Amino acid sequence: MPQNLKKGQILVVKVPPFFDQEYFYEVTAAGGKEVRVSLYKSPKVKKHWSVEEYGLLCEHGMVRPADKNDLERLRAQEEAKQNLIDAGDDGERICD
Repeated sequence: MPQNLKKGQILVVKVPPFFDQEYFYEVTAAGGKEVRVSLYKSPKVKKHWSVEEYGLLCEHGMVRPADKNDLERLRAQEEAKQNLIDAGDDGERICD
């Protein structure tokens, strides 16, 4: 298993076409021959790589385990989203 990946671990994945945007993915399965991930909080969007592909992606900086700063950024995004949802619950319309 590459880098001791565990189910539920968060990965940061750079996406095409310019590889300047990063998205959070959650490991759904890692072991044997394949690594499977889904977009964080959106299980319909999935990716999978062979162990060799995953190794190459990590080597070239396209995929990496989330560090402390990444997890803080993720937490801030979730709080902002929750604040928007809460603001809409009090009967006010956010958009017309």
